[in-house]
Amino acid sequence: MLGMRKISSILTGLALLLQTSLPPLASSVQSDDPIGASGFIRRRQPVSPSSNQTTQTSRNFEARVCVPPDLVTNESWRYPYPGSEMDVFKSLLRDYILAHGDPGVQYRIKDQAFEIFRRARRASAPYTPDPRDLLDEVSTQQACPPTNYTNALEVGPDDSPPNPTAQPSAVKSPAVGKDPAERKCEELADMPYDPQKVGSGVPFAQINISEALPVCEQAATARPLRARYQYLYGSVLYKAERYAEAAQQYSMARSAGYAWGSLGLGMLNASGLGVPHDYDRAASLYREAANAGIPPAYYKLGGLYETGHGAPLDWGEATKCYEKAGDAGVAEGYAQLSTLYVTGKPQNYAEAAKWAQKAAQGGSPRGSLLLGWHYLTGNGVQKDEALAAKLYGEAARQGLPEAMYGLGIIYWVAKDLGTAAHWFHEAAQKGYTQAQDSLGNMFYHGWGVNQDSHAAFTWLLPAAQAGSARAQRLLGIMYDDGDGVTRNPAEAAAWYRKAAERDDAFAMTQLGVHLRLGGGVPWNEAEAMQWFRKAADKEFALAESSLGYGYMQGLGQDRGQGMQDYGQAAYWLDRAARRGDAAAQINLGQLYERGWGVDRDLQQAKNLYLQAARSPVPQYKKQAEMLVAALSAETRRKDDSFDKALPWILLGGAALLLSAISSSSGKGNRPADSRESSVDVVRQGIDFDQKMKDQQSLDDAIQRLARTGTADCTGGLGCASQ
Repeated sequence: MLGMRKISSILTGLALLLQTSLPPLASSVQSDDPIGASGFIRRRQPVSPSSNQTTQTSRNFEARVCVPPDLVTNESWRYPYPGSEMDVFKSLLRDYILAHGDPGVQYRIKDQAFEIFRRARRASAPYTPDPRDLLDEVSTQQACPPTNYTNALEVGPDDSPPNPTAQPSAVKSPAVGKDPAERKCEELADMPYDPQKVGSGVPFAQINISEALPVCEQAATARPLRARYQYLYGSVLYKAERYAEAAQQYSMARSAGYAWGSLGLGMLNASGLGVPHDYDRAASLYREAANAGIPPAYYKLGGLYETGHGAPLDWGEATKCYEKAGDAGVAEGYAQLSTLYVTGKPQNYAEAAKWAQKAAQGGSPRGSLLLGWHYLTGNGVQKDEALAAKLYGEAARQGLPEAMYGLGIIYWVAKDLGTAAHWFHEAAQKGYTQAQDSLGNMFYHGWGVNQDSHAAFTWLLPAAQAGSARAQRLLGIMYDDGDGVTRNPAEAAAWYRKAAERDDAFAMTQLGVHLRLGGGVPWNEAEAMQWFRKAADKEFALAESSLGYGYMQGLGQDRGQGMQDYGQAAYWLDRAARRGDAAAQINLGQLYERGWGVDRDLQQAKNLYLQAARSPVPQYKKQAEMLVAALSAETRRKDDSFDKALPWILLGGAALLLSAISSSSGKGNRPADSRESSVDVVRQGIDFDQKMKDQQSLDDAIQRLARTGTADCTGGLGCASQ
């Protein structure tokens, strides 16, 4: 039986990061001159595993994007505010272009695209429009319209929910007359806004559970019972995720008249942790705490007014609550107030910048991050990228993962990849998914760090488990290749499935390959064709080629195995061939030569073979050249050389192993988050790593298939009758 080797298909994309809204430093910012806009999809260059030098990506092709002027002048296209509609719109288009970018296509954003997107998002039943409805595709030889702006699709930090406990307070109240357990509990668990705190207080995220839990339990249970320590013990239990016990301690503190207990209970009710999920109850408890003058209660209550959960949707009331929280020492209130002025209608960037500055001055890391965004974009303030970088740095050094990640992006854009990797690592250690994903990619490629597949796997795994489709896809590749982890086709297929279910076209195609070959999963040609179709509908060339091959061979169709549909085969192979897929060009040439599904046209067949003959993949090149030569005679179908060639080509369809469309440098393709391995060109179970070492064995396999119509096929690996 013929061997079957691992599947490796390589696409390309932007080198590392698919986040939004963070621009390059001054040296990299493009002009606003209306001369045509470019968004870049970059091919990765090979990296020596032993190199410890900073490695940079280089462009082998550019997917150009033309941006209408109103998006730049009126809608903050260049630097959208984190989490805004423009931020989501820009990410939608970028992700689509990165996944499906074609070097032969220029993408023009339609004039009404953003308005279409905005109406869809604000509909009574919100939905995300298809990116293809928002873009036009034309040849790259055509210039962008003269009114369009120059702007690259940049990357940047996410807009994560605020942490209202992240800033210190200058108020000090030394402990007097307290036993050691009480004093130690206060030192380890006091909130920064508590006027009775010891020292500057401890942000909730920084509570050391192992140290605080025993001393706060001792303080809370000592006689006579004291509500303050019941609350502090409840907060430590909350941090330890012992929510039901935390609710008990908060309830006892509240019953004793300690209003901080009302705040703690409200937080549990709002999140449904340890108690029933009840926004109305949470709002009542927050008001109770706010009326008692508990500063964070204003902030929490503002959040309910902002979202309409447990309180009327009222941004005016939300604004008042956030300002009260800030005035009471919760600087995060000012930060959220700043956000309201950016996301509200109408926007007021100057007012937003004012509140962001107050938040930063009050010690809010998020305030520094938002103020940095204002200086980075020039929205509401005079643009100052150096000051912006400084503010991101301040927020990062205060422990804000989003800021650490954003600072990493700043260094990435400035081509200081080593420092970028440092800040990604800092954010990744705090569990920030995007940073884990990005750091894993840097280790995988050797960008700014020594190439280390084991380290790459270590960081990609938690990102994939958190739902990053890109990390899931790359884990599939690593399991397929045995790179950084023991080769495991079943695990590869499992991760491809997870990414495919998150709408990743590459993963859909690779899952289809595993199903077609029975690699790590039960053979299921029907399901394979379904996944190929889903990816092909996203204009993914390798999936189109695989789907066309399936129709050509009658694989996995509803009307029965073995029923060829040459019309559908020609349609999908033509789409893939136009995108440069050499296997599709060869198979489509076969259809033209035989008149199957298309009018017989020997010249068109020859043209397709000539295109495939330019492929840098040696096996494609050799077979295409042989077919061109064979077309010199009308009796080609009777020719012995053709009889030997045809089975190879039928085996060589894009359906089975999806050898990549090669780049101009002759390297195969994978997504940007995959390091290149050997060029895989095997189809239907022929293992070229072994068989090409023994050409006679390969010739024997071809001749056997020519004679019998099979190549030792078992398990239904595409063994349709010829």
